[in-house]
Amino acid sequence: AAVRSRAAMLVHRMIFCLDADLLEILPGVLEAAVAGCGPDVGDVGRLLCQVCARYKVKAAPAVGGVLLPFLRRCVAALPPADGDGGTAANPPGDEGTGEAPHLAAERMVVRKLMYNLLLYVVTHEVDAVLLEARNRSALEDILRTMAEGISLLSDPAVPKTC
Repeated sequence: AAVRSRAAMLVHRMIFCLDADLLEILPGVLEAAVAGCGPDVGDVGRLLCQVCARYKVKAAPAVGGVLLPFLRRCVAALPPADGDGGTAANPPGDEGTGEAPHLAAERMVVRKLMYNLLLYVVTHEVDAVLLEARNRSALEDILRTMAEGISLLSDPAVPKTC
């Protein structure tokens, strides 16, 4: 995990140093980063956000191939929910669900990461990757996830992001 974290930091710095020259090798780097991330999805998520913000439309070839695998890793990294996961009236992690606060906090961090990445994809003109053939099948699930973020989560920043 420490090596992965340092490698992610190196790529963050390479984005500033190499700028457009990095685009050539970026797809392979991001694929390796996503394939190697486990519960520590934060470093890779921040890297993907930085790539979207820095390269905008030019990031599409690199981000398009790793977006769905990364989102799947995020879902796999979510701590198991206690009970039914909540409803709009009683969201997961709110008082009354019986869920441990640390699990609710972990789940919120991972969900925010997913929402932020999707926000970066859309606001930095990389949204064409959502309509690519390889990602189109998951578009409905992505939209459902964003709708759940608006209706189920009590954090005030989440509806703005979604």
